[in-house]
Amino acid sequence: MIERLRVRCAGQIARGKIIPYQARYDTFLKLELQHRPAAVVSNFGVLSVISDLPRLFAAFAAQATRSGYVIVSVLNPFFWEDMTRLWWWRNWVRSLGKGMIHTSGSGADVFRYFPSTLHLRTLSRWSKPGWVFSSEATSRLLSLGQRPSL
Repeated sequence: MIERLRVRCAGQIARGKIIPYQARYDTFLKLELQHRPAAVVSNFGVLSVISDLPRLFAAFAAQATRSGYVIVSVLNPFFWEDMTRLWWWRNWVRSLGKGMIHTSGSGADVFRYFPSTLHLRTLSRWSKPGWVFSSEATSRLLSLGQRPSL
């Protein structure tokens, strides 16, 4: 994904508007960035293999500027095609009370978080005071400062 970003956003990277960071997950959580980002963006592929979202969102909040954004996309845990399969129902029963449906895969475990787990009140407990809910569609846009004008 970082390589694709480098290709698609080469001009913005050259002008310093976008600064890509790449690190192992455990290293990323401890990064002290030289330039604090105005936005942290993550797609569902990355978030779906993270079992400890509180720790991740605390790192986002520590790294982003006070008026920065965290933009995330997550897998729908109630995707209708998956719900027609027995494995989904077995994992759903095992996941009751955990805030996510956990599926063990051949390549990696997958965590599909329930909307209530990703609710603003929950996210704010994970990070620091000041999260402001901005928008919701297929992803959540959270602002650490004022609401953006979209």
